[in-house]
Amino acid sequence: MKKIAFSISIIISAFLVGCGGAGSIMGNSQNGDLANNAGSILGDIINSVTSKTNENTILGTWVYKEPAVQMSSDNILASATSSIANKQVESKLKSYYEKIGIKAGTFTITFNKDKSCSYTIKNKQYTGTYEFDSNNDKISINSNGLLSLPSAYAKVSGNSLELTFETSSLLNIAQGASSAVSGASTAAGALSTILGAYKGMKTGFNFIKK
Repeated sequence: MKKIAFSISIIISAFLVGCGGAGSIMGNSQNGDLANNAGSILGDIINSVTSKTNENTILGTWVYKEPAVQMSSDNILASATSSIANKQVESKLKSYYEKIGIKAGTFTITFNKDKSCSYTIKNKQYTGTYEFDSNNDKISINSNGLLSLPSAYAKVSGNSLELTFETSSLLNIAQGASSAVSGASTAAGALSTILGAYKGMKTGFNFIKK
């Protein structure tokens, strides 16, 4: 815990220095907004380093809320300084997700204790089984539907579950989800361009526990 606290203190100091100190942050409304964003980002980082994902924490039904972006680097400070860029990517992803038919509340996934699972995308339900790799926090899903979910990296923080994928895997999901949506193929192509522009990131979905 001492090591975690020390790392967090470094992050806080970096944000204060970068923003001109606590006094200048609160000097005007623009800097105030920056301080709020920094506080939100720091909260996300603190949750990520103090929570533990395991086979029990992923159990239950989860409802899609918004896109998720994960840095590949394990360097906490590097992740902190790039989190603002991550938020920009998430905003772009949200727009293209919606164009291919994946909106908040339209995508749910359930993991059961007996290793069975089910997921619903745009009112179509698929069932299957899963295996959880505790060494890598990775879920392998075997489904019997036409729209299969590839292996995903899982991160649980409180009542939030992030499932992130390698770029090629996410594109497969996007193409499958867009197959029945008019004009969605163009959006899927644009999504491919966005993901290709950001190296070293895994992207996917953030769910809230039902």
